[in-house]
Amino acid sequence: MSEKLTNFGEALEYLKLGFGDKIARKGWKGFPMVIMLQKGLAKFTQPFLYVRISHTTLEETTYHPWNPSHEDLLADDWFIVVNE
Repeated sequence: MSEKLTNFGEALEYLKLGFGDKIARKGWKGFPMVIMLQKGLAKFTQPFLYVRISHTTLEETTYHPWNPSHEDLLADDWFIVVNE
């Protein structure tokens, strides 16, 4: 995890430029979640964001398309996930 906290716009730019392959928020509680950017999927013509949720109690990981909430867009606690 990168120690530098930032806003969503800057975190998204880092993701788009390839400086990290995942972003997350310190403010999220519950299951470990990270946001990733999917590019070049034949079924979709445009890149999209999806969330990876690690369900520790179920010992499984799920992936879902993701849209940021108002709180996510305005938060300043985003960080780049590295070496995960």
